[in-house]
Amino acid sequence: MSQRIHVQDDLFFLTIQIKALRDGFSLEIDAEIFLEKSIDDILFIDKALLKLYEFLDTNPHLIERPEYLRSLLQLEKQYSDFLSGSLNRDFAFSDQLEPYRVKLSAVWDEHRRLFSTIQGMLSLTGSDEFSQADVVSHDELSGLLTEDSE
Repeated sequence: MSQRIHVQDDLFFLTIQIKALRDGFSLEIDAEIFLEKSIDDILFIDKALLKLYEFLDTNPHLIERPEYLRSLLQLEKQYSDFLSGSLNRDFAFSDQLEPYRVKLSAVWDEHRRLFSTIQGMLSLTGSDEFSQADVVSHDELSGLLTEDSE
């Protein structure tokens, strides 16, 4: 990955791609036209999510890391739900994925584990760390709101 990472934009773009796949899989689309592209997109999202996780994991001092991790966690949930729906034949296009079922199942398992890992990272390291620094105590708030008598 390049030195300059735009995590929020990357996550947003992946969110749009997952939604497009979900919406497309709900249609009666022709597998001869869309199967390979759909599989490529699913596997691209898999790799992109793993790269974003790796970036966040190896850069623990990013200022907005807890926010990025929470966003990644939400996106992992969406992706896992989409994969689960595809494997459980919840979509009209799901039957077309049969030749890729084993691969998609392995990807789904990997992202369920990643979801748990990110949850653990948030609970252990940092989601509260930054919010505590921003909390104003009652005494500080009282001092700010009272008029200076001097």
